[in-house]
Amino acid sequence: PFYILISPALTDDRLIIRQAFQNGARGYVLKDSSPDEVVQAIRSVYGHHAFLSPSITSIFIDELNRSNDESLEIANL
Repeated sequence: PFYILISPALTDDRLIIRQAFQNGARGYVLKDSSPDEVVQAIRSVYGHHAFLSPSITSIFIDELNRSNDESLEIANL
């Protein structure tokens, strides 16, 4: 069976978000997300795609960029 679970999240803590996805979440929206964003999340997950609120996506992109910068610094040693 296919299930969609939507739970408005109170936090943008990276560890909690990672745990949610490791436990099977396919989408993560913050509690203050607009109704349009929630609808978009439902449609994405129903269409077998993942969904993250844009503000959360920015957090992970910043983290990846920092990680890449650190890797480059180590490689240049």
